[in-house]
Amino acid sequence: MNALRSAFCLLLLLAATRPLTAQGTYTQIDYPGATTTWALGINSAGDIVGLYYDSSQNAHGFLLSGGVFTSIDYPGGPSYLVGINDLGQAVGTDFQFPFIYDISSQTFQLIQYPVAPVSPAAINNSGMVVGWLETNNAQQFGFIYTPGPSTRLISTPDAVTTTLTTLDGQGNLIGFSTTAGTSTSFPFSYSHGKYTKIKLDFGGNPLVNGINNAGTEIVGTYSPNNSASGFVFNVQTKALQPLRFAHEATIPNGVNDAGEVVGTFYDASTATYHGFTWTPGSTPNP
Repeated sequence: MNALRSAFCLLLLLAATRPLTAQGTYTQIDYPGATTTWALGINSAGDIVGLYYDSSQNAHGFLLSGGVFTSIDYPGGPSYLVGINDLGQAVGTDFQFPFIYDISSQTFQLIQYPVAPVSPAAINNSGMVVGWLETNNAQQFGFIYTPGPSTRLISTPDAVTTTLTTLDGQGNLIGFSTTAGTSTSFPFSYSHGKYTKIKLDFGGNPLVNGINNAGTEIVGTYSPNNSASGFVFNVQTKALQPLRFAHEATIPNGVNDAGEVVGTFYDASTATYHGFTWTPGSTPNP
């Protein structure tokens, strides 16, 4: 078993966690002139993609690279971007079908599937895309696209809904499901055709939104003390880092191998959403 597989197994066998004391550095992200900004994906170079709404409440995707914002829209309608890999491929949607956008050539490849709408969530360096879709009879399945092209749906056993949220560099998938008779969701991993429930022992009903390429760090949301918070969890050291930007509701969405986290927080004073990055360090919380 290689190091990546070992790290992934650790994710499934978490015991006591070790909270970190160093809080790191938070940086707010707002697309210029936008009323709302969601930061949704990050790659190893620190390039960030997401969604913003303009003053007319039209939705657009964006790329933030080297401190420069670029607005990106699928031709003919609103769209947004949810993930980016190290090859400069971003995945997004036009609110009906997912697409892959090649940044260098500025071209779109539409991923078509007979049932719509399809909601993509992440893309890795092999071009694999995961997400979810809802069928006409209101069933929700995990969605997997692999270059070739090939698409397929998955559902955890006895699940009412199955959602895929992220994947690592080796194609190990993570998502969450709900079962009949309960509104509580549980995280799971899917690898080599096998589903495994992920046990995260730090409480607060945690859900995983992102994982780095190496499969060693995960980010997500949980609710300690009934407050909406984010977290970073290292599956090798078992170190837990709570995240709350400006002490507001915080949703981490992605993490890269350098440990930089990207996400969104809700500003209750203005009832608006903003993107953020968090980098490890010793700077106190804002």
